[in-house]
Amino acid sequence: MTKKKKSKKKKAKKKKKKKKKKEGERKKSLYEIKENYVFTADNYLKMALILLRIRAKIPVIMMGETGCGKTSLIRKLSEMLNNGDKKKMKILNIHAGTSDKDIIRFLEKKSYS
Repeated sequence: MTKKKKSKKKKAKKKKKKKKKKEGERKKSLYEIKENYVFTADNYLKMALILLRIRAKIPVIMMGETGCGKTSLIRKLSEMLNNGDKKKMKILNIHAGTSDKDIIRFLEKKSYS
């Protein structure tokens, strides 16, 4: 068998394996993802608006008092988009000492991982 044929066979096997894996994955229901989070009409609206802006590549800045639920809302949105996977979301906490270089470094690091 030539190298070309072996390479094609390997690619076909990988493709088949990937397809099988996707078929085996079960989408989590909203009920399974929600855990201790209360979905209100306001939260759904905010999530929808955030998603629209992200898809349009419009930056989103969330502002509000400490403890009003900004991070919780984004965490749940991330879980919903990633089938309940909590590890896909990367967080950078910004404070008075955060420089623009810190933000750029964070974004560059996360785009490669």
